[in-house]
Amino acid sequence: MSTPQIVTVPEVGAKIDIEIKGATVTGVNGGTITAEYVMAGYDDEDLTGTVMVELYADAVTVTDVAPPYWPPQPGDVWRGPELPPDPFPPAFVNVWFARHWVDTDEGKEGLALVPAVGDTSYVETNPEKVRKIFGPLCLVHRATTSGQNGAEAGEDARPADGGER
Repeated sequence: MSTPQIVTVPEVGAKIDIEIKGATVTGVNGGTITAEYVMAGYDDEDLTGTVMVELYADAVTVTDVAPPYWPPQPGDVWRGPELPPDPFPPAFVNVWFARHWVDTDEGKEGLALVPAVGDTSYVETNPEKVRKIFGPLCLVHRATTSGQNGAEAGEDARPADGGER
């Protein structure tokens, strides 16, 4: 959980720039999108906000921040950059397996990114949150229906931002 930023509330009529990082599109209606974003919460709760944006307005710029081949598919292997030993355990490897999960008691299912090494009870497994905390991530392996590797290792071995590993 991050600490909320303290901001000065602008006066009515003030000209401002607004940037919302990591918003997830939850609806599309013509040239208008609805997006949800995570706000810093209190008492370890993540609170979300919703915003509607007119895509064709001259003042609006929308950038896709997901890495190539996102979202993860069951069976994928994703890798992030090397992590500093503090605060991460020395044995922590920034490699993630994508797997489908089902909770029959709750009637829910989804996809989790599970660390290759370590105890998942202490690590976030929601793919979007893993990407934000441990990224940038790049796809290392994706099996196709024919069982062949769907990713070209040389192409996907780079982080999504094109930088060096």
